[in-house]
Amino acid sequence: MVLAASSLAPGALLVALSRFATASEAKLLLPFVATTADIPALAELSLGAFGEEALSAATFRQRIFRGNALAFGLRHREGIVAYLLLYLHRRTLRAYIHEALVVAPWRGRRLSACLLAAAEGVASAVGMATLSAHVRASNTPSLQGKLRLGMVIVGRPPAWYTDREDAFYLRQRL
Repeated sequence: MVLAASSLAPGALLVALSRFATASEAKLLLPFVATTADIPALAELSLGAFGEEALSAATFRQRIFRGNALAFGLRHREGIVAYLLLYLHRRTLRAYIHEALVVAPWRGRRLSACLLAAAEGVASAVGMATLSAHVRASNTPSLQGKLRLGMVIVGRPPAWYTDREDAFYLRQRL
């Protein structure tokens, strides 16, 4: 299933770019599916954005190459500018966005919408029934973006994060 999803992700990203990015931005960005060579950069980006909640290189490696996850995103000539880590649960037919990030200089350009739309397309294409995610209660831009793209709040787990901040739990039927 992850192998099939890997082959679908670049096309889903190109479709999403055509929907959400400007034509000039779309020409500058290349979709990618993470390989072993990308793991150090993904771990560094995760650490910079998520601190103690970050995924280590070992965790990325385990999730992507031994687990049921897929990391994909967009790169520019300076490196990775956006990525998403998507779990595909075969038995429950649920896809879960574990981590998504757009680097600071690229925020505000609807790249998060591209990642989310691509995750939705990939998950649907491999037969998942739902797509879900947790979002920090304080992360209003992420929450609003996911709501705009069709996710709904189905819960609010208290003290979900290690710093005890609440989360919103969102889900979308595919």
